[in-house]
Amino acid sequence: MGGVILAVIILFTILLTISSAIAKEAKDNPPTALLNEIPNFSRSVRPVYPSLAHEPLPYLPHPLVIMEKLEAPFRLLWEMPEYSVELTEGMVTTESISDISSSIASKPSMSSIRNPAILTAERTSEAFNTGTAKTVSPQGVLKKGAFAEASNTDTNIAKTAPPQFFPKKGAFAEASNTDTDIAKTDSPPVVSKKAEGAEASSEPQTLHFQRRAVIPTQDHSAQTKTSKVASSELKKSPGSAITLPLTRQEKLLLSKAQRFMDDNWNATTGFIDSVNGYTQTTMWDLGSAISGILALDALGVTDKGLTQIRLEKLLATLMSMPLYDDKLPNRQYNTVTGKPSGPYSQSRYQGNGWSALDLGRLYIWLEVIKQQKPILSSKVDAITDKWQLDYAVKNQTLFGVKLTSKGEHFRQEGRLGYLQYAAKGYQLAGLNVDRAYDCDNLGEVEVEGVTLLLDKRNLPFFTLDPYLLYAIEVGLSSDCWFQLNRLYQLHKQHYQNVNLLKVYAEDSLNRRPWFLYNNIFYQGYAWWSVSSSGKNVPKEDTQRFSNKAAFAMSMLFDDDYARLLAEQVVKHSLKHRHVPTGIFSDGKENVAYNINTNALILVSLWFKSRNYTPILM
Repeated sequence: MGGVILAVIILFTILLTISSAIAKEAKDNPPTALLNEIPNFSRSVRPVYPSLAHEPLPYLPHPLVIMEKLEAPFRLLWEMPEYSVELTEGMVTTESISDISSSIASKPSMSSIRNPAILTAERTSEAFNTGTAKTVSPQGVLKKGAFAEASNTDTNIAKTAPPQFFPKKGAFAEASNTDTDIAKTDSPPVVSKKAEGAEASSEPQTLHFQRRAVIPTQDHSAQTKTSKVASSELKKSPGSAITLPLTRQEKLLLSKAQRFMDDNWNATTGFIDSVNGYTQTTMWDLGSAISGILALDALGVTDKGLTQIRLEKLLATLMSMPLYDDKLPNRQYNTVTGKPSGPYSQSRYQGNGWSALDLGRLYIWLEVIKQQKPILSSKVDAITDKWQLDYAVKNQTLFGVKLTSKGEHFRQEGRLGYLQYAAKGYQLAGLNVDRAYDCDNLGEVEVEGVTLLLDKRNLPFFTLDPYLLYAIEVGLSSDCWFQLNRLYQLHKQHYQNVNLLKVYAEDSLNRRPWFLYNNIFYQGYAWWSVSSSGKNVPKEDTQRFSNKAAFAMSMLFDDDYARLLAEQVVKHSLKHRHVPTGIFSDGKENVAYNINTNALILVSLWFKSRNYTPILM
């Protein structure tokens, strides 16, 4: 009996010694100790607009990398200060980035890891290098005044983030001069909007979605004068026979814009959310969605079969969705259900009217589908045959409809720039909109020494957007209304005079009023921002720099200022999963990640890859 008791005591002593050793090892091993402190995030969780906080990717001060075993090949890109780690095979826990290679041999079971931080997993079609991981040194810092060219041997480069990975709350965190963000873009995207089994980070919030305004007419008969402005150096467009490669920084923007498309694509309708996590869209935004899908296909980063699936689903929804008064698409639709949304969406009218401008943009991109994907031409034709676009034309110009409590209002829609850009879609549909190109309602105004054409009618929204879209999608124009070169010259001179970059365009906001026309000139004032209804907003809520417009200009012009604009867009995007919208006048970031910003980035890159040739053939 005494021997049994002695044996039990000895066994207990051995177990106690082993337990103490294990506890001491855990205490001395910071990554393992940190595991209990890491929240459990789904790899597909993304911020919900309008808060747009960076919940999905918490900053981890210790270089801990965890990857779960996935069913299909994935590559995990985990972003950290000073280092970038690429894991090509799952279930690896590194104890220290500096000696990562010595940690690869031990691959503990995921069941022993509690609350792993699962970050963004990107599918890749490449073969795995089983059980390998590598540390990538920081590189690719932007050269002053120019993009840094990517070497032909640079592959599998992951992002290196600054020590403060996310901007401080309520303030714009400037990127360090050593920030570098090198992305790999050869992986085909996921098909569904959310990964299977993903958990939402928070409930969507009610938003005030601003739509393009319907504009009443006024009679003016002022004659337009001509003026000459110092010419800027436009990039030549010799033709698309030569395919131009993208730089490393351009590939970075490509990958971020691609993520927006993937994250916000809805498998039920083929529609893409207009703003990250906000399941609404307009016909203008659907034009942007089509442009982004085709750009990803043309740039070779999306599988051809996936492009076909996405376009066919989108076209099928356009064919079947309810129309306003059974004539034309409503102003707004739900991207999940494909049903009309907004005011009077449940009435017999099935919505509150149509936007002639939005439809014009959509028709341009429906024509591009037919040119780029002839196999889908019959589907596009079936849609346009069903829609009665001639209802949006009167007196050879564009008219929209808006239903209010006082009745249905049928009014001329579009002002200088927007009107002519949208009218191109109607021309492609075979409709006569010649009066949309008249310059009878134009006058002149001088802004900082540059003479600009100005629409003299009411609500003359005046931004860069329509001129940039027309130049990239359709081409340069010699018509009286087209003044892209003057606008570029104005922005360039403003920077040279006050050393402050301004790029004025329409954009979504992550604060009220949620959408702004940042006008170059508006009703007597230069650099004046208003809501979609024409109301003034506080100066601090205005936006002084639009990323999409700046990048588009950098693709159209070829000088030091254009290259500076491109560098700024890259810098603004370093810390973000998607390309952000821009910079507010108070210096804070506008992180209303949206389809129009990310799609124009993609189309601008497509435009460059075509040797600066417009998209419409």
